[in-house]
Amino acid sequence: KIKEKKSEIIDLNSCSYDEITDIDSVGRVILRRIYVERLIGGEYKDYSRIDSLPGVGKVTLERIKEQTYIGDKNGKEEEE
Repeated sequence: KIKEKKSEIIDLNSCSYDEITDIDSVGRVILRRIYVERLIGGEYKDYSRIDSLPGVGKVTLERIKEQTYIGDKNGKEEEE
């Protein structure tokens, strides 16, 4: 089954588990880790907590950043 590429950028602080696992080109285990980390540690302020998770390297982090935002969607102020 080929997944359609999603054009909608999601908010990492309010997305559901199903929404986060729709992120393209990132493994489900890593996406689950990101979701659980938010549940345990509270909302993300920036991408540094995600960057420090096991299995998240430079390429994976860039893929996540391309498809998500933290903070204001229009300004994407907390993108980096």
